[in-house]
Amino acid sequence: MDEEFEDLWRVAESKLKQNKNELQSIINIFPTINKSQCDEYEQQALQAIRTIEQCITDLTQALRTNRSSTSNQQYRAQINVYRQQLKSLQIKFREAMQKQRANTHSMPDKEERQHLLRGNEIMDSTQNALDRSKQVLVETEEIAVDTSNKVDAQGHQLENILSDTHEINDTSARARRIVFGMARRMQTDRIVQAITVTLECAIIAGLLYWKFAK
Repeated sequence: MDEEFEDLWRVAESKLKQNKNELQSIINIFPTINKSQCDEYEQQALQAIRTIEQCITDLTQALRTNRSSTSNQQYRAQINVYRQQLKSLQIKFREAMQKQRANTHSMPDKEERQHLLRGNEIMDSTQNALDRSKQVLVETEEIAVDTSNKVDAQGHQLENILSDTHEINDTSARARRIVFGMARRMQTDRIVQAITVTLECAIIAGLLYWKFAK
Protein backbone atom coordinates (compact mmCIF):
# COMPACT_ATOMS: atom_id res chain seq x y z
CA MET A 1 0.00 0.00 0.00
CA ASP A 2 1.18 3.55 -0.68
CA GLU A 3 3.05 4.94 2.35
CA GLU A 4 2.07 8.54 1.57
CA PHE A 5 -1.61 7.57 1.60
CA GLU A 6 -1.21 5.69 4.89
CA ASP A 7 0.37 8.73 6.54
CA LEU A 8 -2.35 11.10 5.28
CA TRP A 9 -5.09 8.71 6.35
CA ARG A 10 -3.60 8.10 9.81
CA VAL A 11 -3.17 11.81 10.59
CA ALA A 12 -6.70 12.77 9.44
CA GLU A 13 -8.33 9.80 11.18
CA SER A 14 -6.52 10.49 14.47
CA LYS A 15 -7.62 14.12 14.41
CA LEU A 16 -11.19 13.11 13.56
CA LYS A 17 -11.42 10.65 16.46
CA GLN A 18 -9.99 13.19 18.90
CA ASN A 19 -12.59 15.81 17.95
CA LYS A 20 -15.36 13.23 17.91
CA ASN A 21 -14.55 12.28 21.50
CA GLU A 22 -14.39 15.95 22.47
CA LEU A 23 -17.79 16.62 20.87
CA GLN A 24 -19.31 13.60 22.63
CA SER A 25 -18.01 14.89 25.98
CA ILE A 26 -19.58 18.30 25.35
CA ILE A 27 -22.89 16.66 24.43
CA ASN A 28 -22.84 14.65 27.67
CA ILE A 29 -22.32 17.67 29.92
CA PHE A 30 -24.19 20.31 27.93
CA PRO A 31 -27.64 19.73 29.51
CA THR A 32 -26.13 20.32 32.98
CA ILE A 33 -24.29 23.60 32.36
CA ASN A 34 -25.68 27.00 33.31
CA LYS A 35 -26.64 29.77 30.92
CA SER A 36 -23.35 31.67 31.34
CA GLN A 37 -21.37 28.63 30.12
CA CYS A 38 -23.69 27.88 27.22
CA ASP A 39 -22.03 30.10 24.59
CA GLU A 40 -18.54 28.85 25.36
CA TYR A 41 -19.48 25.15 25.12
CA GLU A 42 -21.58 25.78 22.04
CA GLN A 43 -18.62 27.39 20.25
CA GLN A 44 -16.39 24.46 21.24
CA ALA A 45 -18.93 22.00 19.90
CA LEU A 46 -19.34 23.86 16.61
CA GLN A 47 -15.58 24.04 16.20
CA ALA A 48 -15.32 20.28 16.80
CA ILE A 49 -18.04 19.69 14.17
CA ARG A 50 -16.20 21.84 11.62
CA THR A 51 -12.95 20.05 12.35
CA ILE A 52 -14.60 16.64 11.91
CA GLU A 53 -16.08 17.77 8.59
CA GLN A 54 -12.63 18.93 7.46
CA CYS A 55 -11.10 15.62 8.54
CA ILE A 56 -13.69 13.71 6.49
CA THR A 57 -12.79 15.90 3.51
CA ASP A 58 -9.08 15.20 4.14
CA LEU A 59 -9.76 11.44 4.30
CA THR A 60 -11.65 11.62 1.02
CA GLN A 61 -8.80 13.52 -0.65
CA ALA A 62 -6.22 11.12 0.80
CA LEU A 63 -8.16 8.19 -0.64
CA ARG A 64 -7.67 9.63 -4.14
CA THR A 65 -3.90 9.22 -3.74
CA ASN A 66 -4.22 5.52 -2.88
CA ARG A 67 -2.89 3.48 -5.79
CA SER A 68 -4.15 0.21 -4.29
CA SER A 69 -7.63 -0.15 -5.78
CA THR A 70 -8.32 -3.37 -3.84
CA SER A 71 -8.67 -1.51 -0.51
CA ASN A 72 -10.50 1.59 -1.79
CA GLN A 73 -13.95 0.14 -1.14
CA GLN A 74 -13.10 -0.56 2.49
CA TYR A 75 -11.84 2.98 3.06
CA ARG A 76 -14.87 4.50 1.32
CA ALA A 77 -17.10 2.49 3.62
CA GLN A 78 -15.20 3.82 6.64
CA ILE A 79 -15.65 7.41 5.40
CA ASN A 80 -19.39 6.81 5.11
CA VAL A 81 -19.41 5.51 8.69
CA TYR A 82 -17.70 8.70 9.87
CA ARG A 83 -20.28 10.79 7.99
CA GLN A 84 -23.13 8.94 9.68
CA GLN A 85 -21.46 9.30 13.08
CA LEU A 86 -21.06 13.06 12.52
CA LYS A 87 -24.72 13.37 11.54
CA SER A 88 -25.75 11.46 14.67
CA LEU A 89 -23.56 13.65 16.88
CA GLN A 90 -25.05 16.81 15.34
CA ILE A 91 -28.54 15.56 16.17
CA LYS A 92 -27.51 14.69 19.73
CA PHE A 93 -25.91 18.10 20.17
CA ARG A 94 -29.09 19.88 19.13
CA GLU A 95 -31.06 17.71 21.54
CA ALA A 96 -28.57 18.52 24.31
CA MET A 97 -29.00 22.25 23.58
CA GLN A 98 -32.76 21.91 23.89
CA LYS A 99 -32.43 20.03 27.20
CA GLN A 100 -30.07 22.68 28.52
CA ARG A 101 -32.54 25.43 27.72
CA ALA A 102 -35.33 23.46 29.36
CA ASN A 103 -33.23 22.88 32.48
CA THR A 104 -32.43 26.59 32.84
CA HIS A 105 -36.05 27.60 32.27
CA SER A 106 -35.13 29.59 29.19
CA MET A 107 -37.08 27.69 26.58
CA PRO A 108 -38.48 30.01 23.88
CA ASP A 109 -42.21 30.24 23.40
CA LYS A 110 -44.19 28.03 21.02
CA GLU A 111 -43.57 30.14 17.92
CA GLU A 112 -39.85 30.33 18.58
CA ARG A 113 -39.68 26.58 19.19
CA GLN A 114 -41.37 25.95 15.87
CA HIS A 115 -38.94 28.32 14.21
CA LEU A 116 -36.03 26.44 15.80
CA LEU A 117 -37.41 23.10 14.64
CA ARG A 118 -37.82 24.42 11.11
CA GLY A 119 -34.25 25.71 11.24
CA ASN A 120 -33.03 22.30 12.36
CA GLU A 121 -34.94 20.61 9.55
CA ILE A 122 -33.43 23.01 7.03
CA MET A 123 -29.99 22.34 8.48
CA ASP A 124 -30.49 18.57 8.21
CA SER A 125 -31.78 18.88 4.65
CA THR A 126 -28.83 21.07 3.67
CA GLN A 127 -26.37 18.68 5.27
CA ASN A 128 -27.92 15.71 3.45
CA ALA A 129 -27.77 17.55 0.14
CA LEU A 130 -24.15 18.47 0.80
CA ASP A 131 -23.29 14.86 1.65
CA ARG A 132 -24.94 13.63 -1.55
CA SER A 133 -23.09 16.25 -3.60
CA LYS A 134 -19.77 15.24 -2.04
CA GLN A 135 -20.50 11.57 -2.73
CA VAL A 136 -21.34 12.30 -6.38
CA LEU A 137 -18.14 14.34 -6.70
CA VAL A 138 -16.04 11.53 -5.24
CA GLU A 139 -17.63 8.94 -7.54
CA THR A 140 -17.17 11.21 -10.57
CA GLU A 141 -13.51 11.70 -9.77
CA GLU A 142 -13.03 7.95 -9.28
CA ILE A 143 -14.61 7.30 -12.69
CA ALA A 144 -12.33 9.92 -14.24
CA VAL A 145 -9.24 8.34 -12.64
CA ASP A 146 -10.32 4.86 -13.78
CA THR A 147 -10.92 6.12 -17.32
CA SER A 148 -7.51 7.81 -17.34
CA ASN A 149 -5.84 4.58 -16.22
CA LYS A 150 -7.60 2.62 -18.96
CA VAL A 151 -6.54 5.17 -21.58
CA ASP A 152 -2.94 4.94 -20.35
CA ALA A 153 -3.08 1.13 -20.54
CA GLN A 154 -4.47 1.28 -24.08
CA GLY A 155 -1.72 3.74 -25.01
CA HIS A 156 0.91 1.28 -23.77
CA GLN A 157 -0.75 -1.50 -25.77
CA LEU A 158 -0.63 0.64 -28.92
CA GLU A 159 3.04 1.40 -28.28
CA ASN A 160 3.74 -2.34 -27.95
CA ILE A 161 1.84 -3.03 -31.18
CA LEU A 162 3.83 -0.34 -33.00
CA SER A 163 7.07 -1.78 -31.62
CA ASP A 164 6.06 -5.28 -32.81
CA THR A 165 5.15 -3.85 -36.23
CA HIS A 166 8.57 -2.18 -36.56
CA GLU A 167 10.24 -5.44 -35.56
CA ILE A 168 8.22 -7.39 -38.16
CA ASN A 169 9.15 -4.82 -40.82
CA ASP A 170 12.82 -5.12 -39.89
CA THR A 171 12.61 -8.92 -40.05
CA SER A 172 10.88 -8.78 -43.43
CA ALA A 173 13.57 -6.42 -44.77
CA ARG A 174 16.32 -8.77 -43.60
CA ALA A 175 14.54 -11.71 -45.20
CA ARG A 176 14.24 -9.86 -48.49
CA ARG A 177 17.95 -9.01 -48.41
CA ILE A 178 18.82 -12.65 -47.75
CA VAL A 179 16.58 -13.83 -50.63
CA PHE A 180 18.07 -11.26 -53.00
CA GLY A 181 21.58 -12.34 -51.97
CA MET A 182 20.76 -16.00 -52.56
CA ALA A 183 19.27 -15.13 -55.95
CA ARG A 184 22.44 -13.27 -56.95
CA ARG A 185 24.61 -16.19 -55.80
CA MET A 186 22.45 -18.65 -57.78
CA GLN A 187 22.78 -16.47 -60.88
CA THR A 188 26.55 -16.28 -60.42
CA ASP A 189 26.72 -20.07 -59.94
CA ARG A 190 24.82 -20.57 -63.20
CA ILE A 191 27.22 -18.29 -65.08
CA VAL A 192 30.22 -20.17 -63.66
CA GLN A 193 28.61 -23.49 -64.58
CA ALA A 194 27.97 -22.24 -68.14
CA ILE A 195 31.56 -21.06 -68.52
CA THR A 196 32.84 -24.39 -67.13
CA VAL A 197 30.70 -26.38 -69.54
CA THR A 198 31.83 -24.19 -72.45
CA LEU A 199 35.49 -24.69 -71.54
CA GLU A 200 35.01 -28.44 -71.18
CA CYS A 201 33.32 -28.60 -74.59
CA ALA A 202 36.15 -26.57 -76.13
CA ILE A 203 38.76 -28.84 -74.61
CA ILE A 204 36.95 -31.96 -75.84
CA ALA A 205 36.58 -30.45 -79.30
CA GLY A 206 40.27 -29.54 -79.34
CA LEU A 207 41.29 -33.06 -78.34
CA LEU A 208 39.08 -34.61 -81.00
CA TYR A 209 40.43 -32.28 -83.63
CA TRP A 210 44.01 -33.01 -82.62
CA LYS A 211 43.38 -36.77 -82.67
CA PHE A 212 41.69 -36.95 -86.04
CA ALA A 213 43.96 -34.39 -87.59
CA LYS A 214 46.86 -36.78 -87.17
